[in-house]
Amino acid sequence: MTGLRHDPRWSPENVLAQIKLGEESEVEFKQARLDDYRVSAPQAEKVADVLAAFANAHGGTLILSVSDPEEIRTLDRKQMDALEEFISNICEDRINPPLSFFTRRFLLADRRSVLLVTVAECRRAQEPGGFPDAQGHHRTRAVFTGRATDVPVPCSIWPARA
Repeated sequence: MTGLRHDPRWSPENVLAQIKLGEESEVEFKQARLDDYRVSAPQAEKVADVLAAFANAHGGTLILSVSDPEEIRTLDRKQMDALEEFISNICEDRINPPLSFFTRRFLLADRRSVLLVTVAECRRAQEPGGFPDAQGHHRTRAVFTGRATDVPVPCSIWPARA
């Protein structure tokens, strides 16, 4: 996507090392499960929450197909395509303003594969409020650009369009 570049710290060796070390403030793992190339896990709302949280902080990377440090489920090419479309739909339909991201596919040394989704810090202005969730509540989060004098700019999450 525009404005983002691949993070040079990620290589197959570094991805595997991070998986062994576990999650941290800028890295989260989610198990990916697909049925007939349709994403059944993770839940779109949880992915939207994670990606928006990364954007509201200093950016971050979601590693898909990892549930525990030692449990990596391999993904084939069509599954990765389906996951990328799933992420794109979330970033367009459930995050306000729509979130830029990029993905990288890695084949690890042991022949297992993972998909990395990286988002940068959100710096675009958005009107407060967004759209209400299923219970009618507005789920708005403040975005800071890193300077103590900045006024927060909301970045909202809302349910998928019907």
